[in-house]
Amino acid sequence: MTDGLGDQSPAFRPGCQPDPDLTHAALGVESPEKGATTEFAVDPDAVEPAFVPCLQVSVLLQQDERAGLVNDSRSKRNPWLQMRTDLFHVGSELGRLPWLQRAKLGPVAEWKGKHELILRSYAMLRTHGRGRRSGAVLRKVADMYLIRRLSRHPLLVDALFAFAVGVLAVLGSIAAGADQTDMTRLDTVGFALLVIGAAGLVLRRRMPGGAVAITFIVTMLYIYLRYPYGPIFIYATIAIYSAAAWRSTRFAVSAVALAVLAHVPWSLWGEREPDSLAFTTLTTAVWLASPLAVGVAVRTQRQAHAKSLLEERDRHAYEERLRIAQEVHDVVGHSLAVISMNAGAALHVLTKHPGPPQVSESLRAIRQASGGALDELRATLMGGSAKPGLANLADLVEATNVGGLTVTLKVTGTPDGLASKVDLAGYRIVQESLANVVRHAGAKQADVAVEYGPGQITLIITDDGRGGPIQPGGSGLQSMSERAKTLGGVLTARPKPGRGFEVHAVLPYEPGEQ
Repeated sequence: MTDGLGDQSPAFRPGCQPDPDLTHAALGVESPEKGATTEFAVDPDAVEPAFVPCLQVSVLLQQDERAGLVNDSRSKRNPWLQMRTDLFHVGSELGRLPWLQRAKLGPVAEWKGKHELILRSYAMLRTHGRGRRSGAVLRKVADMYLIRRLSRHPLLVDALFAFAVGVLAVLGSIAAGADQTDMTRLDTVGFALLVIGAAGLVLRRRMPGGAVAITFIVTMLYIYLRYPYGPIFIYATIAIYSAAAWRSTRFAVSAVALAVLAHVPWSLWGEREPDSLAFTTLTTAVWLASPLAVGVAVRTQRQAHAKSLLEERDRHAYEERLRIAQEVHDVVGHSLAVISMNAGAALHVLTKHPGPPQVSESLRAIRQASGGALDELRATLMGGSAKPGLANLADLVEATNVGGLTVTLKVTGTPDGLASKVDLAGYRIVQESLANVVRHAGAKQADVAVEYGPGQITLIITDDGRGGPIQPGGSGLQSMSERAKTLGGVLTARPKPGRGFEVHAVLPYEPGEQ
């Protein structure tokens, strides 16, 4: 193993080859016989303190490796993934241990509850991750790991934060009372106000308005009762900051304005010297405006950072789309172009050496279909706007009328506010259904019915082919069903009694509406 994992037994000492007997003894299990492949569970209570978190980290690394994160070239742009990449070299040393390749790591993840394992792993990584580069990486991972876990429980984080601030306020107020002998000594009411103010901070992100109201009222009562001036002002400061950082600027400004306005009658009621009203009001406004400005700045910076991340993600997606589009266009597009060119060449030959009219008709259909498919491919891959819709069904039906197959189209009603996604999905469903008729049905007649109803469109595609049960292994029907389901519609495909097949789809005008 690499350096930096702390004091270890001879089984895990840096620079030494692991001794299987010592390794098994440290784990509290018997050494397997030579050549045996018996799997055994890890006894966490017998594992050396520095080794338990390493097992946990190793499991995390293995999960990331399977997900393709460890070797992702873009991980260098993400500090967390880069840290995992660096730590992979430490974890790979664990993977070289013969027993680890056969051990069941499941009990480690279930050991005495997940939260206890997390906290013990964190403490062990911080304690034993001292040394050179690998030790620094372990300590950083320990901190990131704890922060990552706590971020999933924001209410718990706010409660811990409020508790820490409350302890600071209580201790600070006690210390201030020792010097401010002319103020009222802290009693039950004073301590209760300090506790209530801290409790209000628990709501600072879930209910910022409530947190501002509670902390401001507590602060005013505390001052009015002439308790020692200490860290009491930190309550309202944090609440105003949180309101500005987690809510809109308008909300935070309104909260500050209401607090300042509420301070005026309060001062008139409590102050014995009315001349100080202007000064105290101005002081209160400056006091509350400062955290407001900081909170707005933090929220603006956070939004800008989130926007930059989204833009970077979109840019990566666009670059990947271009790469895939280029590959697909070069392969499929070339094949379609060759098909169209060969069909055109065959038609040119038939003008000099006429053949059966069915041949010319089929070649023209092939050339038209391949050219149309190439245009659709380009539009789809490059995100163009020239995508087909239900208005193009007549051309699709005409192109399918080849090889002895007759296709009819019947349209009832008119579309009213049909979304483009639904329009495209309806066309693709009819297109795939007719393609299945040509490939599998052996039919002579196919009928397409389109009915625009109130709020939904109904598509019915039938044929007089061989019918029969749906053959497994195909993806066309599944793709059509997923298209309909994604838009909030439903699609059924079943053989007709006797002969033939039927596809029935109902799509809403707007995606997501049933």
